[in-house]
Amino acid sequence: MSEGFNPRQKISLLLARGVGVASESEFAEIDLDDWTAAGEVERRLNEQLPDGLRVECAALGSPRTRRRVVGIDYRVDCRTPLGITVKHAQDLLGHPEVWVERKSKKSGSARRPRRVNIRPFIRSLSVCEHSIDMSLEVSDHGTTRPEEVWEVLGLVRQRLLAEGTITRTGMTLSPPA
Repeated sequence: MSEGFNPRQKISLLLARGVGVASESEFAEIDLDDWTAAGEVERRLNEQLPDGLRVECAALGSPRTRRRVVGIDYRVDCRTPLGITVKHAQDLLGHPEVWVERKSKKSGSARRPRRVNIRPFIRSLSVCEHSIDMSLEVSDHGTTRPEEVWEVLGLVRQRLLAEGTITRTGMTLSPPA
């Protein structure tokens, strides 16, 4: 945190992950006190990070040009065969609307589910015997979750919890504004 009357974060991750979601791709913004070459920042961070974590690329930005996440890629792996085919994914992508019910997470709310059309947020789907790769849109209007895509493909959420893993494999950033 910075010092002074209004402290602010000096390191922030651009998009929080859901509980239990692994990651192979994260973006962070770091405010530095002095100008430092991107390669030097990358080198210094990698010297301090524990085994298994590493900075793949560092780039310089301006404090006036914040970027935001506009796309997320996930891989959902399952220990047993999924039992769905490429046709299931194609059928889903062929629908103009795919509705799910979401419960509010706010405490004290009536917890009435609301219907959300998640189809505009699904960029692509790829199905293999034991996995699903998905590319999801993030916009000012929202996004969808890998669990929701899993369920609209006809798979049971309890199976995902018992046999599956969700991994964030990539993120797409908006162009500098």
